[in-house]
Amino acid sequence: MTRIAFFDLLEARPLRLHILHTNDVHSAFSNYAKVAYRLKRLREQWLTHREPVLVFDLGDHADLSNPLSLATSGRVNADLIGALPYDGFVLGNNETVTIDQHVWPDLIKRTHTPLYCSNLYIPGADHSLTGSYIYPLGELRLGVFGVTVRYEKLFNNLRLCADDPVETAWQVAQDLREKGAHIVILLSHLGLFMDKILARDGLPVDLIISSHTHQFLENGVRIGDTLIAQAGKHARALGHVQLEVSSSQRIEQAEAELLYVSEEDAMDEVVLKVVRQAEERAAVWLDAPIATVTPPLVHLARGESEIVNLLCDQMRAEFHVDVALINGGIITADLKPGIILRRDLLHVCATPMRVITMRMTGALLWKLISEGLRPELFDKHGYGFGFRGDTIGRIHLSGAVVTTAGDEGGSHAAAARTVTSIIVGGEPLELDRTYAVATGEYIALSPDIAVPKDAEFYYQETMLRDLLRRGLENPQRIEGARKHRYLGRNGKP
Repeated sequence: MTRIAFFDLLEARPLRLHILHTNDVHSAFSNYAKVAYRLKRLREQWLTHREPVLVFDLGDHADLSNPLSLATSGRVNADLIGALPYDGFVLGNNETVTIDQHVWPDLIKRTHTPLYCSNLYIPGADHSLTGSYIYPLGELRLGVFGVTVRYEKLFNNLRLCADDPVETAWQVAQDLREKGAHIVILLSHLGLFMDKILARDGLPVDLIISSHTHQFLENGVRIGDTLIAQAGKHARALGHVQLEVSSSQRIEQAEAELLYVSEEDAMDEVVLKVVRQAEERAAVWLDAPIATVTPPLVHLARGESEIVNLLCDQMRAEFHVDVALINGGIITADLKPGIILRRDLLHVCATPMRVITMRMTGALLWKLISEGLRPELFDKHGYGFGFRGDTIGRIHLSGAVVTTAGDEGGSHAAAARTVTSIIVGGEPLELDRTYAVATGEYIALSPDIAVPKDAEFYYQETMLRDLLRRGLENPQRIEGARKHRYLGRNGKP
């Protein structure tokens, strides 16, 4: 189970145990090569001094906004985990909700590493390699298990099977204690907020290695007898926890630190080789043509974007709704004239967001569209819920025409505009009527947006990037996307 062969031969007491951890790499391969170089050398150094080392990855290693991860369905990430001396890993939400679950068993197999996701069911996987494990370190018995975040509605719609991670954490931690584990470590992809709650409620673990929320915890966070460690994001730092364990198998001292990488750091040659091989395999898929565009499709970061309009039009057509809404910040660049390749599509639309359908009153639609024209909203930096752009961007729409008033024109507005009328399906918007709406996860879920968070909505399997690709295959839809949906009182953009 473990790659450290001499744990059962350890005699020195007190025992000094090192734990190295990575989390939320998000396919930042250059930084990861530097982390890998340092990780291997630190591990070798400590093992030479007969100080045991455990190495874990906490999930979101993959990010399908990276061309290699997308083209290989995360296999390049699995190969990288397999190339390093990891003792266990956890699947994060980027693996569970953006990579087809039928690929998961192959990913696990390629890592050659135990998966610790006690609350996640993996179809077709060898479950002797998942869940929890007690490492025998001489006389010390060290229990390790993991849980990953469950988005209930999304998991249900994608037919992903997972138990409640909090209930699972309590059950497995207590079970490991009952089986004789002196020390218990939780590998958590729940986020720091939830990890703090677990610690405050007295979850019977000694160490929580955290992830998901991208905090750089310089020296960890102590809550009661539990230490929480987390190493930020994008492989900018390697996490290190050192435990001093007495001869009575109790933790005498626990310290956490972050070891940051720099521009000058050496890169691990094995990691670089895995990435190069993936690039060769992925090139054919990424360079496949998907459409031809002429003239260019323009994207305006603060105005009305033809590309976002195209995405909205395709969404409304496929899901047969009254209105489709998307925040413009999910698109990051123009599409230049000529042949569009798969890699070009990923460049302008890196988000792994899926479509959400819901019903919405005319009053809420009016409020949402009005707020989407405020610079303090659309100039705000977007974060979370699959967002992969810079600023949130203006609300774009299909199925409606909005008339505004203000100091400047509609498509290049730099100041707040006031909505004076909204036409939906050729008729004035009715405030008390309910409309069928399709949108993306950011609008439906982000606290920055006015949609009530208790609203009933339905996840769809379709990703926004796939919608855009199909829209680009339709010349008539491209032409329609050039028509403005926001007009001034004079009827002009």
